[in-house]
Amino acid sequence: MPSSWWRRQPTHMKTLFAWIAAAGLAGAAWTAENWTKDQQAVLDVFKVWTQAQPGWEKDRILALWAPEFTCWDFREKAPLDRTGTEKMMSEFHRKMKVTDFGIQTESVIIQGGLAVASGRYSERFTTPEGVAMKGGGPWTCTLRLAGDKWLITAMSYLNRQDGPVDQAVVEREIAALEHVWAKAYVDRDTATLDRLEAEEWVCTTADGEVFTKAEDIADVKSAAYQATVFKMEDVKARIYGNMAVATARQTEVATYKGADASKVLRCTDVWVRRDGRWQCVATHLSYAKKG
Repeated sequence: MPSSWWRRQPTHMKTLFAWIAAAGLAGAAWTAENWTKDQQAVLDVFKVWTQAQPGWEKDRILALWAPEFTCWDFREKAPLDRTGTEKMMSEFHRKMKVTDFGIQTESVIIQGGLAVASGRYSERFTTPEGVAMKGGGPWTCTLRLAGDKWLITAMSYLNRQDGPVDQAVVEREIAALEHVWAKAYVDRDTATLDRLEAEEWVCTTADGEVFTKAEDIADVKSAAYQATVFKMEDVKARIYGNMAVATARQTEVATYKGADASKVLRCTDVWVRRDGRWQCVATHLSYAKKG
């Protein structure tokens, strides 16, 4: 067992592995028949999860978790309890459409009424903008026997494939988001502005002024800013891991507080991918060269 792998394991998993080693599972008093039966019962737990996850059949999944269930999610600094895990997964399914989910179980070790299982999982899902994504990685679960039913008591997993199905697909997504964002100004669609602009988003204008997300949405909501044309052309995007930079030619026919605010600009947007979706964190504008 590589020492680097051991150091990455959460404390509860180290404790479990130490217990397994001390128990001497290789010599456990289980017949081949009993071993196969109990191992299959554990595998059936993950079979149910595989079936229920794509449509987030919450009741079926929650029935697999023990009351003391905890989850070491790769994005969290501390374990989530049963309620926290349910909230996290519900939020993910609210935003994303899961199209495929699979669990590959590579090992099941049982000692008395306790078990540890490990393997890999894979998933494919679609973002609110319609872009196909994939994820997956190693997982480990501990279970306990409650009557004749196995319940999951703890789960730890990593996502090592969290990324686009195709790099070019994401570049097209960013370009599409630029057009969606532009249309939101004409439609005064503040919900879309709120979704695409990160909380820390700032825009530096061609005149050197700076305004925030809150100020931007307030101006659109109050009709201080009104656009009849907001067009993005020559949109190009480059992806750098979980960041992207988009450039475009931006044409506005608009008024601001009753005065003409029409202009043609060159725009640079910095996007960051969080929780499977893209948000813009910074915009810089400059006047486009005439002609």
